[in-house]
Amino acid sequence: MLTNKELIILKRDLVYFDKFLNKLDHYDILYLTRSKVKNVFSSFDIYREWERIWEDIKKWITSNKLEMYIHIPFCEEFCDFCVYYKQLLIKNKEEILEKYINYLIKQMEFYAPAFNWSIFKCLSVWWWTPSILSAQQIEKLFWKLFSLFEFDDFSYKGIEFRPSSTNEDKLRAIKKVWFETIHFWVQSLDNEVLDNMNRALDTEDKLREAIQLVKKYDFDDLIIHLIRWLRWDTIEKFSYTLETLCSLWVSKINIYGLITNEYYLKKHYGINKNEFYNWWYTQFSGLLKKIIPPIAGRYNFTYLNKLDIYDHAWTLKNNIYVKSRQKYWYWDITEESINLFWFWPTARSYREGKIIYEWEKKIIYDFFPNDKIYLWSRLTKRDEMEKTILTSFRDCDKISRKYFYHLYWIDILNEFQKELDILLFLKKIIIEEDFIIFLETNKKMRMLYCMFIVWRNKIRSSIESNHWEKDIKW
Repeated sequence: MLTNKELIILKRDLVYFDKFLNKLDHYDILYLTRSKVKNVFSSFDIYREWERIWEDIKKWITSNKLEMYIHIPFCEEFCDFCVYYKQLLIKNKEEILEKYINYLIKQMEFYAPAFNWSIFKCLSVWWWTPSILSAQQIEKLFWKLFSLFEFDDFSYKGIEFRPSSTNEDKLRAIKKVWFETIHFWVQSLDNEVLDNMNRALDTEDKLREAIQLVKKYDFDDLIIHLIRWLRWDTIEKFSYTLETLCSLWVSKINIYGLITNEYYLKKHYGINKNEFYNWWYTQFSGLLKKIIPPIAGRYNFTYLNKLDIYDHAWTLKNNIYVKSRQKYWYWDITEESINLFWFWPTARSYREGKIIYEWEKKIIYDFFPNDKIYLWSRLTKRDEMEKTILTSFRDCDKISRKYFYHLYWIDILNEFQKELDILLFLKKIIIEEDFIIFLETNKKMRMLYCMFIVWRNKIRSSIESNHWEKDIKW
């Protein structure tokens, strides 16, 4: 049990920690809890790390879920709310894209021998506009990829396209190189919203044309992505967008929370992030929760989560859409431990139980395949267990003790006794025979307690190492 002194310190730190989060411009739970202690890696160091993966998989030391991500970091125009790093590509487009394709191919040729006998379960080509590539570039890149790496017969292969840059030649090329899932980031179908976010080319007519082409080539899945709450969007406009999309032949509709910066909110709303997310955003999301179920029901869609206003993503699934032949999915990345290898500048790759590393240089037009410097940190089994606890409580109200034991062969009650005692004392959980159940319904506060307790020491050191203690004294 906790001593009186421990309880006093805990209560004090919880107050300070909440104030600390409120002072941040934007916080991502997983980002805050990553270790800030970084070491230097070269491409050759990374090669040697991944070279050992096959032996680890055979010995059941690591998961056999091996996934690959390829990033196309160029945009023809920037959405005004976007906070992610990318390069605008207008002049010398074909020349620069060809350079980048050749760079990726060199990277693939360099790393491929490290993955001999390894079988990938997933290939994702996302963000920002992979459809900026020509049909010839698509074939050149992916024929080389599939000649160098082996994929499971039921692996997920998905790619993002922009409706306005989709054409028959590109879809024919994508189908030819074995992709089965197309993602369209639509955001909205209202012309005023699109105009003001700088996506005027992606009209409803363009989307309908693109969907007809996707149907013509018989892709397994067509997934549409929307964002709530964009400036100039209203409940009426969002209802029209959602109802229109449900009436079209799509397999899933994902509705994401708006992620943006202070400049966007000050410019369009005249408020800061705290005011936006704690009032306007929650009010809008609350209204959407009421309109989504009847619209989904009319078109035989079901929503796969509770439409919690604190959840970043809501997913609607078409119940009569032909079942996908793909067994694995990109979404698996967030559900359990995997080995993730990313091909792109600013990459962040992850090897279960071993390392996480990233290349933080900005994207440039001269690409050099083997002389990059990466920053990396080593992971422990404890890191893995903590990640499982956080993601479990983030995505649902409970964690299965049996599932935790199956993953780690350790009883969660023994390994995290002190932390669970704190949550019990605060009356935030109850412990049943098989489940640990979170009683806190406010998603933000739930994450606050989880993150604070599970990663308490790491967060403290992160704050101190970044001189954030000037704002919040621990």
